[in-house]
Amino acid sequence: MVFPQKIGNNKQFHYPLSQLEEHPFDMIRAFIQHDFNCLMHRHEFYELNIITDGYGMHYIEDERFRVKRGQVYVIPPMVKHGYLCGKGLDVFHLHIHPDYFKQNYNLLKKLAGFDSLFRLDTKETHSSFTTYIELSDDEFEKIYNENIISVCEFIHTYDLKNMIRAMSEATLLIVALCESCARSLSLMSAKDRGFVESLSYIIENISKKIRVIDLARVAKMSRTAYFNYFLKETGQTPAVYIMNKRLELACSRLKSTDRSIEDIATDVGFCERAYLIKCFKKRYGMTPTEYRRKNSVMP
Repeated sequence: MVFPQKIGNNKQFHYPLSQLEEHPFDMIRAFIQHDFNCLMHRHEFYELNIITDGYGMHYIEDERFRVKRGQVYVIPPMVKHGYLCGKGLDVFHLHIHPDYFKQNYNLLKKLAGFDSLFRLDTKETHSSFTTYIELSDDEFEKIYNENIISVCEFIHTYDLKNMIRAMSEATLLIVALCESCARSLSLMSAKDRGFVESLSYIIENISKKIRVIDLARVAKMSRTAYFNYFLKETGQTPAVYIMNKRLELACSRLKSTDRSIEDIATDVGFCERAYLIKCFKKRYGMTPTEYRRKNSVMP
């Protein structure tokens, strides 16, 4: 099946927190949708998706990812995304109120893999901040039978006892996924793990000056070895990669905020407004103002 490069917006594009606030204990929603299709939308809560069967395409902001059974996505608030079904695409959804993490953060942060799976310190609306892991067949079967079925069993009720059980089952699911995430990271070679950490460093420090020597230090490589490895893995030099990330994040902020061009330039690491405009026009063929006019999703 040939999937389009982009899909349109859903009729209900924005989903507010109020959809999770109908009950004082109701900070989560869990359900499975079969043959799932959904146009682009965003929401004010976190969403955890697990592909439980079939295949299709997941569209996240301006990118797309082919999906299949066993893949897990964590979509932060306000990140625009959607799905197209290829064949039998079944998707488990867990909607999580931000207050759930505030109330449980001191415990959850002790889990290996939690910080990698849930990037709670970012408010960016870009696919770079959407976490992806792939479960092994054994991991998927265990999580599906022990966690997904259980949380779906208890969630659709306002009975206090079952709501508390549903919250417990959702937490156990998050624990299981954090363990899988930590296991995936531990199986990486030291070089791969260091490289992944250096990519995270770029995103976390995008507003600052980023030097190759700093990235090499994070990756625990020499400058030359890191540069060559980066080029091999991405097909780009670190400087080109960083510039592309700055421009992508500028696009995200132009679309989803009303911040000034000057502020956005500072936010994403450009020394001045004029330099952002110059680089932006070279990459996209239009000024940031023109891009915002055509693509803004602000109400």
